[in-house]
Amino acid sequence: ISYPSFQVSDTVSAANGGTFAGNVAMSGTLGVTGATTLSSTLGVTGKITSTAGITFGSDTSADNVLSDYEEGTWTPTLDFNTGASSVAYSERKGTYTKVGRLVTVMGVIVLTSKGSGGSGRVQITGLPFNCSTATGSNQYSGTVEARFVTLSSEAIHAEIGRSANNMVRIMRSQSGAQVAEITEANCANNTGFLFTITYEEA
Repeated sequence: ISYPSFQVSDTVSAANGGTFAGNVAMSGTLGVTGATTLSSTLGVTGKITSTAGITFGSDTSADNVLSDYEEGTWTPTLDFNTGASSVAYSERKGTYTKVGRLVTVMGVIVLTSKGSGGSGRVQITGLPFNCSTATGSNQYSGTVEARFVTLSSEAIHAEIGRSANNMVRIMRSQSGAQVAEITEANCANNTGFLFTITYEEA
């Protein structure tokens, strides 16, 4: 059965099947319960919602279904291994993009006070998603710009997943040794961190 033209008000029996040889013009909602194949270009000015996800080309593997895309904001919180009281900020914000299970977070923290009573490693919490703890893929590294941090000449980076899957730690390199943590002792009352890190969602 060939339908050279079709309007929303028309009814097509599912049992008959058929092919639309011309244009499909609609201004309402189209509900499809079976498989639909397009051999030309589909132009959409509204939103397409898929509850099962999206696959590309001839791929039918469930592992390759794109099931999520999301953008948003999050609020980073700076603390130390032994928590400090009265940490204060002049700037504190974050954004994220999530494609499937891959999450990229960006954050900026600028202090006006590092508080009192804190000690140990710098840790940033409040991530929008925890990272994967799967064996062999549970450590992720990203870039960081540090301001007013007392160090020698070590390179620094942001890291998630080494000891916990819900926080970013700021790490420094050491000559001939493992990386080490940036700690409260390295920080001042006006310390700031600008960081980006990509990781796999738990």
